[in-house]
Amino acid sequence: MGMFDNQCMITGVKLDDVACVFLIERPDGSHFPCALPIFGRRDPHGALVRIEDHSAIDSLASGLAAAVEVGSLQLALPSWLSRVDVSPDRTGLQNFIELFFRGGHALHAGGRLALTLIERHIWNAVWATARDPLPDVDLSSVIYPPELVTAFYPRASIDTIKLASRFRALQIWLAAREIEWRPLAGGYQFDDDDIQALLRAAVERFHEEPTIVDGLLGYARHEIDESLTQQQLLDGC
Repeated sequence: MGMFDNQCMITGVKLDDVACVFLIERPDGSHFPCALPIFGRRDPHGALVRIEDHSAIDSLASGLAAAVEVGSLQLALPSWLSRVDVSPDRTGLQNFIELFFRGGHALHAGGRLALTLIERHIWNAVWATARDPLPDVDLSSVIYPPELVTAFYPRASIDTIKLASRFRALQIWLAAREIEWRPLAGGYQFDDDDIQALLRAAVERFHEEPTIVDGLLGYARHEIDESLTQQQLLDGC
């Protein structure tokens, strides 16, 4: 496959640094996270690289490999791909993620897994607003279904519980604004004009949501002009 771009689940802007979240389709057709977030950089060829270290990553990689091996997670490969090596390590996790970029997916108990990505500046802005962790969060309130909680995080560390608590606070923030979890759309190729147009559309949509505006400003300074002010952003870049 060649180079391509994807868009942020929340704002629609082009992606580089991201929070990556696996979703599963529920019986009512909606989607919900089935794993804790993974932070890294989206490679233009369709991969997640520079994955940040966290105890939850090692647990997820090991749990994914075991679930694939015993058949509780079934891989659905595109016709041109014969095999995906989901080993119990960082490489196996990256291979599993790449499957979704390449048109494949996975199934658990009939529910289809999907991948979604949120631009990191946007994520960080929402993360900061929803920064107060929920006390004694139950992982089954953060991840669906409960079987995957057990499979992916059987002995959750304190750091994993803290991440889950923050993630639940973020989920509540999104739900209060009726922002639904949606799978990643197909790949595109954006030029500089497209990138600015996507940014303008996001600003127009979220101009009354200061948290998202803060995230868009960080994104615009990173992608377009590091001296950009918030007023310039709101006035149309």
